[in-house]
Amino acid sequence: MLFTMKGCIEEMLTHRVAYNPHLHIAKNFIALVNTALAGKEELPFSKTLITDSEIDLVKAGVSESALSAMNDRIGANILTTTKSISGSC
Repeated sequence: MLFTMKGCIEEMLTHRVAYNPHLHIAKNFIALVNTALAGKEELPFSKTLITDSEIDLVKAGVSESALSAMNDRIGANILTTTKSISGSC
């Protein structure tokens, strides 16, 4: 993403870099929380290593009955919406 940016820094970008802005902001948020919870002031802030495993989200378990019920609700909503759209034309 950054590699293709135009402007003053274009000539400094010599290698493609794998950059995930979501991962970056998540780690910065954790660093901010670590700083807020620190017992003493550190400068620069938060000298703790934040690994990728700290920001892995656990996937929610969804039962088959809950999945089936949601699919039924979505299907019913789609049918209702389709009928109201086709009836108004």
